[in-house]
Amino acid sequence: MLGFGFGSRAKAASIFDPATQSWDALFLAPYASSPWAGTASLGTSGSRSLSEATNPPTAGTPVNGKAPSTYNGTTQKLTDAADISTYITTTEGTATACIYVAGLTGGSATGYDNPGILVDLAAGNFGLHVGGASNDKFVAYLYDSIVGAKKAEITIPLTTYIYIQFRWKASTGTCEARLNGGAWVPLSAGAMTSINGTLASLAAVGRDWAQTKFFNGSILALACSKTLKTDGELDNFRAYLNGTYPSISV
Repeated sequence: MLGFGFGSRAKAASIFDPATQSWDALFLAPYASSPWAGTASLGTSGSRSLSEATNPPTAGTPVNGKAPSTYNGTTQKLTDAADISTYITTTEGTATACIYVAGLTGGSATGYDNPGILVDLAAGNFGLHVGGASNDKFVAYLYDSIVGAKKAEITIPLTTYIYIQFRWKASTGTCEARLNGGAWVPLSAGAMTSINGTLASLAAVGRDWAQTKFFNGSILALACSKTLKTDGELDNFRAYLNGTYPSISV
C-alpha cells in the first residue's frame, strides 16, 4: 500500500459557550438596535429584554464582526421592564460586564453618584459604575441594610475593553470586585448583611440611578446571576470573551 504523508490536521480550539452556564440576565453582542434581547442560558436569561424608545444606544464599532451597544455619555440608555430583583438578590449575586470606556467625566467619591453600567433605577442601592473622584475607576457599589454604603474602586485603562466583575454572598461574608483576571478587592465598610430594600426597581443600563450621569462607551457583554459565580465560572466566561474577540485581551 502506498503511503501518503499528509500528516494530521490540528483541531481548532473550541470556544467556551456561556449559554452552558446559568445566568439570570445575559446580553451578548451583536447589538443592532433597541430592544436588546437576552441570550438563552441554563437560567432565566432568555426571557430578558432591554429597550428604550427615545434615546437608545447605537450599534457601535464591530469587534471581530459583532457590534456592541454604544452610549454617548449624555442621553442614551436601556431599561428592562422587569425589576433588577430578577437579575440578582439582596443577599447573593454576581454582576459582570465587558465594556469599553471612551471617556470619563462626572466621577465621584460617592459610589452611587457615578456613570452607571447597570443600576437599580431611582433607588441607588446597587450598581456597576465607572468614575470615582479621579475619573479612572471601576466602582462596585451597594448600600447595605446594616453597615450602609460599601464600595470597591479599581483603576482601569480607558479606550480599551475590560471585564469587570462584582459578586456577593451574605452567608459567607463575600463582597468583592475584580478587573479582568486580577485579584479580588473586598468592598469597604465591614461584613455584608444584605442590600438595602427589596431591589424592586427597574434594571437600568447606561446611567446612574438618578439619570443624571451617563456612560460614555460600549458594552460587549452584560451578565448577572442570583448566585455567586465561582472563579472558575467567571474565568470560563472570560475565556469566551477572549476566544470570541481575539482582538481584545481581558
